[in-house]
Amino acid sequence: MERSIPVELHLPPALLLALGRAARDAGVQPSDYVAAVLAAAVDRAGLCPIGAADIVRQAVMAAADWLDLQSRLRRAGYVLRRDPAGDLMLHDWPLNRPLLPMADLGHGMTALTVQFHAPFPAEVFTTPMALPVARRRAA
Repeated sequence: MERSIPVELHLPPALLLALGRAARDAGVQPSDYVAAVLAAAVDRAGLCPIGAADIVRQAVMAAADWLDLQSRLRRAGYVLRRDPAGDLMLHDWPLNRPLLPMADLGHGMTALTVQFHAPFPAEVFTTPMALPVARRRAA
């Protein structure tokens, strides 16, 4: 049996009543009903929301370049990032949590680099970079 962890949900009264009715109609406990709904909404292998593959596919097909692709993905709640190994990862946006490798969706770094005729843009740094110290010429 799979281990379960208790969680607390804050739901509006109308949604809580609807949940109770739906669980009763399905003949299960409300917690089991919520777990089933969440399992159906999330791909358990990669924790990637259902429909993400279609959203990514459409964004890749319509995008003119990397910036256009990132803009389209962000509007849909996703963003691309490089992982430490240099592979392209799909992240959720704005939480920026890794979901799965783009290669798993059929859009690896090499294919996208060829499609956009450019390498993946450099990462945006959140910490200031040290500037090189100017050296004076000896007189």
